Amino acid sequence: MKIKRSPYLSEEISKQYPIEKFKGLIINVIDIVENFILELGDENKYNSSSTAKYEECIGSHQFSTTSKIESMLIRMYDEEEKKRQFIDKYFKALESLEKTERKVIIYTFINCIEFEVICEKIECSPQTLSKIKKSAIVRFALKLGLDKFV
Repeated sequence: MKIKRSPYLSEEISKQYPIEKFKGLIINVIDIVENFILELGDENKYNSSSTAKYEECIGSHQFSTTSKIESMLIRMYDEEEKKRQFIDKYFKALESLEKTERKVIIYTFINCIEFEVICEKIECSPQTLSKIKKSAIVRFALKLGLDKFV
């Protein structure tokens, strides 16, 4: 008798990770990556620095930060080369996901599409989508190394 392996993490494995915390961290990472991409695409080299609120600060004035993790990530990746490496790590983590998991991450966190609409787009039941979503969140967070921030 053959046992068919699912391409997604099982419920038992997904339950071992803090899914809700990973969701918040993934949102922060997406915002930071978008911010880094904007910064690196800027041809003008101002004396600018990033804050956790993703606002550009010209000169020495900085706004107060709202998230310790955001602030820490921004400080960790303060050099241009480190920012490029982090952006590459983000896209590699996204590409390493299974096709449906990738769609779920994009629909959920980047496009902010509602759960029911995602069910229709992927053509699956809410229970199946829930399993895929948990699997995608855990895998994506682990590939990005977000487990050390929990």
